[in-house]
Amino acid sequence: MRADVLTVTYGDCKGVIPLLRSLEPQLDRVERIHICHNGPAKFDPNILSAFAHLPIVLSSNQENLGYGGGINNLWPQTTAPVVIVVNPDVAFEENCLSALIVAATDGTAPVLVAGMLLDEDARVNAFALSLTWDGLGVNVARGLTLPAADTEAPLAAVAPSGALFAVSRAAWERHCGGPLFVDSLFLYLEDLALGLKVRRQGGGIVFCSAARAVHRFSDTTGKRSALKLFYVERNRLWLQRALAGRVLCFATFPFTVLRYFSYALHMLRAKGGGSHQQAGPGFPDLLTALLRGWFTGLFLDLPRDLVPYLGENRDGVSLRRFVAPLREQLRDPTA
Repeated sequence: MRADVLTVTYGDCKGVIPLLRSLEPQLDRVERIHICHNGPAKFDPNILSAFAHLPIVLSSNQENLGYGGGINNLWPQTTAPVVIVVNPDVAFEENCLSALIVAATDGTAPVLVAGMLLDEDARVNAFALSLTWDGLGVNVARGLTLPAADTEAPLAAVAPSGALFAVSRAAWERHCGGPLFVDSLFLYLEDLALGLKVRRQGGGIVFCSAARAVHRFSDTTGKRSALKLFYVERNRLWLQRALAGRVLCFATFPFTVLRYFSYALHMLRAKGGGSHQQAGPGFPDLLTALLRGWFTGLFLDLPRDLVPYLGENRDGVSLRRFVAPLREQLRDPTA
């Protein structure tokens, strides 16, 4: 069986080259490679000149629709029974596609199959998302080595990392249907919303550590930026409101403050210990972004597509079963 592979590029599209190279040894498992390039910058066609032998289908948007919006544009173009969604800065390891396809078509008929992303030092970058008490999705396996990540990470996992997962088309249509992601989140937490949707609709999610890929962590994740901080907090609060209203947001707000206080302590300790820190924005910029995210998430109108996307909680899912250990909730997610 073959799968369609979907990815989204933006800006300098050269970053997709390692992904395409990693697909070459696994072409017997590939139906089509769909690339959606978000504008306004144009995709450089010269990048694909060395990959004319690959079944690439390229489409472009004049504006930046975000990762979820780009994937949603590609989803209707796919025909394979299994569709693999992957970040452009990921390189598949050998047999990764085969492992995803086998897991997506086994007797349990899962809707989603999570792949395991590794850093270049072979430690886990992302695999399975669990929840903090205030509704943030965190990768509890980050930094672990195998096999610890295989046994510990999925225990309280609510969703796969959006950077690598497979979708069983038949199971998706049976349980959920519609677009894979919610457009309004734009950046960050789209994968958490996807997992919540599948769980609430009674669909299964499998975490397959045999499906591994290398993720260039500094390219699209892990950066501490004002832009990321704004979208993460806005989207977290939007999701909380969509699930349980503002009451839940205000009830868990003291923990949110504690969480950021813990992040700040981690940063200060790392700096004091001489640990390498990525260059980033100053404290005033981060604080401004944080306050903007809180205000927008709490007081502006919810986007119209969010509540219908999450759908009715048909399976009576309680989110408490997906809460991470307190230590993991307070760990700096960019460390």
